[in-house]
Amino acid sequence: TASEAVWRFLGLPLHKEFPNIFRLDVHLPGYQNVVFDPTEDMRDIFEAAERSSSTLLEWFALNQRDLNARQYLYTDIPEHYVWKDGTWFQRSYTKKKTVARIYSVSLHNQELFALRTLLKCQRGCTSFVDILTVDGFIHSTFREACAAYGFVQNDSEFIAAFTEYL
Repeated sequence: TASEAVWRFLGLPLHKEFPNIFRLDVHLPGYQNVVFDPTEDMRDIFEAAERSSSTLLEWFALNQRDLNARQYLYTDIPEHYVWKDGTWFQRSYTKKKTVARIYSVSLHNQELFALRTLLKCQRGCTSFVDILTVDGFIHSTFREACAAYGFVQNDSEFIAAFTEYL
């Protein structure tokens, strides 16, 4: 890529950077990435789709099986747990720092942007329904849940999205 070429041209290091940055998935329910071989039988492809997971879905599973994990935000999980073989495991070596980043989302994809916003403030969710729940009321969309939290009363959340990576 062009950025890698510039780094190489300037003689900057490309590897062994500290701290490690771990990218966290964000997707709407049922829209996680599915990897499959198009030459396989159609039934095998559908089974692969049913078995597919993501860091977000596994965060829900982690919160269901580990009560200690419920105290952390989604973005805090890589600091305390390690992603291995498609699931989260308790980190045994805590001196190595890991920083988490949720993939950026366009403001035009309002529902996904709202989900990403909610993930930065809710702890211990075990399902998408938990994310939609605000003060005991289950909202029908993530945008409504954001409104219930007061995130869309002004433009501060949109300004924060623009300045997040600066």
